[in-house]
Amino acid sequence: MKKALMVFGVVFLVLITVGAIFLGYSIWNGARLDNSSRAYVDDVVPKILSAMSKDEIMKYASPEFQLFVSGNQLELTFHKLKGLGELIKCEKPTGQSLMKVTNKGEEITADYKVTAKFKNGNADVYIKLGQSNEHWQILAIRFESPIFLK
Repeated sequence: MKKALMVFGVVFLVLITVGAIFLGYSIWNGARLDNSSRAYVDDVVPKILSAMSKDEIMKYASPEFQLFVSGNQLELTFHKLKGLGELIKCEKPTGQSLMKVTNKGEEITADYKVTAKFKNGNADVYIKLGQSNEHWQILAIRFESPIFLK
């Protein structure tokens, strides 16, 4: 009985140690991913909103985005957004990255919201990123503004 308890105790300590190591790695890696994805959004969104063109957004788009989003959809969206006038500034992005392990491997995504201030109004940009080979790419993007209701 005493030997069984000792074995159980050792196994329990090993599991606790492995769990602590995994938790520490997740916290460290999560902060690193949050910082890099936020910096990417902070860099890319103003470029997209200043250019207001499908060519600009496609520079940062993932292959999946390019496959499923047509140039016409983007041109119509940007045509409407141009009614807001010149981009004045973008607020700091709010959001975070997410790392999950699936049977296909590690999947890293990030979701952010950026409020953009234009000469004639505001727009909220919701952007979903994916990381592939240490590079962020746009998986999806959505624009919300009262300009779309006109």
